[in-house]
Amino acid sequence: MKNLIYVVAAVLLLGSTTAHAQKIGHVNSQELVTQLPGYKTAEADMKKYKDEMMADYEKMKAKLQQMYDDYKIKGPTMTDVQKKIAEDDIVNYENRIAAFEQEITTNLQKREQMYMEPLIKMVKDAIGKVAKAQNINYVLDTGTLIYQDGGNDLQETVKKELEKMTPGTPGNNAPANNTPGGTKTGGK
Repeated sequence: MKNLIYVVAAVLLLGSTTAHAQKIGHVNSQELVTQLPGYKTAEADMKKYKDEMMADYEKMKAKLQQMYDDYKIKGPTMTDVQKKIAEDDIVNYENRIAAFEQEITTNLQKREQMYMEPLIKMVKDAIGKVAKAQNINYVLDTGTLIYQDGGNDLQETVKKELEKMTPGTPGNNAPANNTPGGTKTGGK
């Protein structure tokens, strides 16, 4: 019986030591990404691209409406062959619009991924560097965390690390390069 008490005490002592050895930190990675200089560039480019595509889309819809209106007006005087050609033209144009909608969606997703991947990687690298420096075993994202009580708030330390890693930010005299993938582009 005495041995059992020693075993239980040893297990509890080891368990509490192990629990204390695990350090947990937390950050809001979404906030960190949106504060990077490259995020504003990406956001502006995405808006510009979307606006351009939507302008083209609206022109296509206006043309389709004109095709409908012409068919309504001229339809009663058209021959069956002319009606069939006009109806086929309308259906084909509707299909072009649907394909264009899908193209817009796909291109927007690709552009977002092109811009966001390097920013997300930069944040993950900074979090990893800070976590290693502070001997943190786990870093939780508070953007999706339901409950939090304790842990090490790494947000400000990671922000400082990102400032070191991000060209053109205060405290870093390197020239800014906000294009995705870290390549400079010539003027458009």
